[in-house]
Amino acid sequence: MKIIRYAVHQVPLLIVVFFLAACATSSHVIVGKTRAPISPDQVRLYFEPPARFEEVAVLDASSKNSWAVTDQGKTNKAIKRLKEEAAKLGANGVLLRGVGDQYGGSVATSTATAVGYGNTATGFGTGVAVPVMHKAASGVAIYVMEDQQATMSKKDMVPPLPKASIEDRLKALKSLRDENLITQGDYDKRRDDILKGL
Repeated sequence: MKIIRYAVHQVPLLIVVFFLAACATSSHVIVGKTRAPISPDQVRLYFEPPARFEEVAVLDASSKNSWAVTDQGKTNKAIKRLKEEAAKLGANGVLLRGVGDQYGGSVATSTATAVGYGNTATGFGTGVAVPVMHKAASGVAIYVMEDQQATMSKKDMVPPLPKASIEDRLKALKSLRDENLITQGDYDKRRDDILKGL
């Protein structure tokens, strides 16, 4: 009896994922006046429109092709790329529209075994495909007037969280605290409000 074993690892999809590194992970559509590029550190994140601003461009970004592995890490990467894209256009703010999951293909592996005896052969095979998920963020690059920025406090820049499930609101709140956009005291108060259903 002749036993032939084959172990096939399907890496084409994995290779495709890495080759996609050449593809853009952020993009924009200009809708207003652009300015000289600035540092991404000067770009602020807004959840509600400030009092005085100009729209510069519609932005999209994702965590694709990054080394981030956790949901929070992927979200942070997508937000960072939004800010970088805005900075290239001279926008000093990003009005966040949303963050969500993005399907990025899958990585597959399979194993096959064949058993041959005389003129008869039998084969067996198994395969597993693991989806690759990214975080995608969208927003509007804006230019906030200097006098507006000067009078705005950090608290003013962090509006109430959008209506969502309690779990989503708590995750978003934790993200704001981790990004130092709100204080620990603000975090504790808002967490209590969310848990009370407010």
